[in-house]
Amino acid sequence: MTVTEMTAQECRMHLADSRVGHLACLRDEMPYVVPISFVYENGHIYSFSLIGQKVRAMREHPQVCFEVDEIANPRSWWSVVAFGLYEELAEAGPRQNERDHAWSLLQKARPNWWEPGSETPYAEDKVASPPHLFFRINIEKITGRRALV
Repeated sequence: MTVTEMTAQECRMHLADSRVGHLACLRDEMPYVVPISFVYENGHIYSFSLIGQKVRAMREHPQVCFEVDEIANPRSWWSVVAFGLYEELAEAGPRQNERDHAWSLLQKARPNWWEPGSETPYAEDKVASPPHLFFRINIEKITGRRALV
């Protein structure tokens, strides 16, 4: 097995082909990692969420890390890690066009794109209908490795 570094272009290609990744942020001085549905385009990771732990964490500490991978077997895999800044895309104002663009990208990417971002395990949250938002990660650095037999 040989492990090699991927180019930035190869890393971006894997992001573009993936639909679920792991978002890492800082919550109460502890790492917090969650899977999210996303779409990648032109240096940005676009996603959707209810306002909960990850959104509150990213508002407090906008520097985040994002990871996608595929493991065919222990000797054949790839992994991409992107570092960047969290940015909310508001429904009105200067970011509305970007929010609408995020919505259209997610809509094209897959059916039921809003799941699981629109769900919560807490019954009281479902009754209260907490607000949702669109956001993006502006990628500042990207790295990747792969293993081949």
